[in-house]
Amino acid sequence: MVDIIEDVILTLRKNGVYLNYQNGTLKTKSAKGAMTEEVIAIIKNNRDNLIRYFESVSLSTKLVRKQRNLDAPLSYSQYRLWVLDQVGGGSPQYNMSSAMWLRGDLNITAFKKALFNIIQRHEVLRTRFSMGSENDVVQLVEKVENIREDDYLTITSIDGGEENIAQFFAKESVRSFDLSQDLMIRVHLASVNSAEHIVVFTMHHIASDGWSLKILVDEFSNLYSAYV
Repeated sequence: MVDIIEDVILTLRKNGVYLNYQNGTLKTKSAKGAMTEEVIAIIKNNRDNLIRYFESVSLSTKLVRKQRNLDAPLSYSQYRLWVLDQVGGGSPQYNMSSAMWLRGDLNITAFKKALFNIIQRHEVLRTRFSMGSENDVVQLVEKVENIREDDYLTITSIDGGEENIAQFFAKESVRSFDLSQDLMIRVHLASVNSAEHIVVFTMHHIASDGWSLKILVDEFSNLYSAYV
């Protein structure tokens, strides 16, 4: 989660927006024209988690983005999950899924733009885990320009009956990840009719927990609204 919040802060800085937390209040200072609808949506969506982050670190600590090696080692918890995945043969036990409804006319351009924005911003979602050159497990962050839409997005349609929708969600939530090949996020957009669409977000726990998944779903919702 700290990596995700730091990515948000650094993204804002790149856009000329600086955050300051004093006396329990989160304040912004920005260059002229920097507070776009997208930036406002990012701050609004992450406000509580930004405050939590600033409260957990020294205010005098300068935020420095981590330099990621092409073959960065795994943390202890990541290595543990990787081993469990290998032993379980790619078990979906550590999948985390969340669903949301989009009602009304679907703006597919805004949908794809919001989703790609998130993939682009959060390196952890572009990370794969595999054996390195020295027989150790490493994490590889894929460059944005190498990411294809079908690496993370599936678009279909389904019958809108309750049973079908429940089966659709259940099927998505248990579809296994290949940690060495797949991105750590999978999104399935299914249209029930022209005015109702269900979106299922699935992440592997090696890159997420329930808190960060909620952050990402909320962030997507706000970005989509900003782009429509």
